Amino acid sequence: MRIRSVRLVALSSFVVLAAAPWQAARAVQSGDKPPESAKAAPSARPWKGDPYMLPTDAMSGEPLGPIEKQVKIDVDGREFRFANQANADKFKADAQKYIAAVDEKMIREQKPFYPLDTDLVSDEKLGADAVDIVYLNRLVRLANKDQVTALRKDAAKYIEKLDQAVIAKQGPKYAAKTCPVSSEALGGEMGPPVDYVIGNHLVRLCCKNCKKDLVADPLKYLSNPDKKNDTEAQPKKPAKEPGKSAPGSKS
Repeated sequence: MRIRSVRLVALSSFVVLAAAPWQAARAVQSGDKPPESAKAAPSARPWKGDPYMLPTDAMSGEPLGPIEKQVKIDVDGREFRFANQANADKFKADAQKYIAAVDEKMIREQKPFYPLDTDLVSDEKLGADAVDIVYLNRLVRLANKDQVTALRKDAAKYIEKLDQAVIAKQGPKYAAKTCPVSSEALGGEMGPPVDYVIGNHLVRLCCKNCKKDLVADPLKYLSNPDKKNDTEAQPKKPAKEPGKSAPGSKS
């Protein structure tokens, strides 16, 4: 009898497990919520960093030239770009010798658009001891050096927080009406635009598919997106009517 009972329990367990996918599918078809066990677990993707966005060679400082001739390498997960292979090899042989100069340029380029006046990690007000670091090609401002370890430990979380701050600050003033990659109208046939942050710049794309091209050659599409937006946002001057002088002018 004991052996039979064990077999019956095992058979019952098999029937329940086999029925679970069918029940989940039926629930979806009927509009009901599937059981918790049928829901897919969230898949958190680690942040891989921003592309190299300077127009100059990371080693020599010379112009990079066309994208098809550029050389890209990764150093500790961070992308750098070069005008030729010789410069890339020289950089890789002694990367720390050149990275400080690259960081200085990136900080100078990204700082005017940085959205926060508080520490990204602790939310402490930035003061005289504030530290500017470049983490995987993204400027991050911290209250002190003690926060660097916390940033690196959970970078995806804090970069997402920074992205949302960029969108909140730059979004209301974003003036471009078309996708910089496809030239499609934003909010048109492709659906709602996609907000993407790169180098602390907000870029609105017509769809997710344009991210790949933007990341591959950011300077092609974003030579100066903020200047473009400012220009587009300026109201047009009223046309001068024939026979009338502009206010304040002498006739």
